[in-house]
Amino acid sequence: MRGPKTILVAAMISAASAAHAGDRGTAADMLFQEGRRAADRGDFAVACTKFEASEAAEPAPGTLLNLADCEESRGQLTRAWHDFLTLADALPEADERKAVALERARRLERTMPKLRIRLAMTAAPARVFRDGIEISGTSLGVALPVDPGMHVVLVSEPGFRDRTYAVPIARGDEKDVEVDRGPTTSSDPRRAAAFALGGIGVASLLAGTATGIFALTDLSASNADCTGHTCKTPEAVMRYDRAQSLALATDITLGVGLALVVTSAILFVLSRGHHAPAPQSLALVRF
Repeated sequence: MRGPKTILVAAMISAASAAHAGDRGTAADMLFQEGRRAADRGDFAVACTKFEASEAAEPAPGTLLNLADCEESRGQLTRAWHDFLTLADALPEADERKAVALERARRLERTMPKLRIRLAMTAAPARVFRDGIEISGTSLGVALPVDPGMHVVLVSEPGFRDRTYAVPIARGDEKDVEVDRGPTTSSDPRRAAAFALGGIGVASLLAGTATGIFALTDLSASNADCTGHTCKTPEAVMRYDRAQSLALATDITLGVGLALVVTSAILFVLSRGHHAPAPQSLALVRF
């Protein structure tokens, strides 16, 4: 059996809850009226915000109906369609607003833009996003309702550059767009080989030039003491032999270096002629 204090506390809690509910109702009413005034003057951005806040404070069928109407006027057709259907499902058959909500939803369904995104077979493992939301594999190739305006489709796959498409669509349109991944992020292997061979070739040419200078220096010094293949001193013989060896090394090193540089140049030209073009950051799809 509850005592007087328990009854008093329960009564206080009930009164506080009723007062809080009254405050929510007053706030919802005020927000609804502000939304109506904004809608009457054509300021649908403000009107939708007010109706949303009113519905959050205290849900009511009339508020949701006005919100859906506002969203349609603002061009947010998919949200309006969803809200009309939600309202129709919640209202009893006897409520005349149920028929109104259903008719508005059906009319929207007939005029909402639809966008079908197909993924090229070469990019089958890629991920596709529309306006930042991933489109699952089961939804690819399906005409999905969208709002009028510009939509951004992005194709992403590891190892490839992201490819972005801008797709404009108007009310009543149905568009079909095939998207593909971007070019590979790895460069042509011939270009890497060209740089490697070119570096070795240049180093060989520099080494050959250096040995050539040493060979000329020794040959010049030995010429003073040597006539033909006969030299006056052992030191002159050593210089002559060293000059001959350096001259042979110079010929080999310069020949190899020149061949590597020429090969490098050919590979570089071939890689430039066949590398994939860099994608545009935003490709406007034409229909």
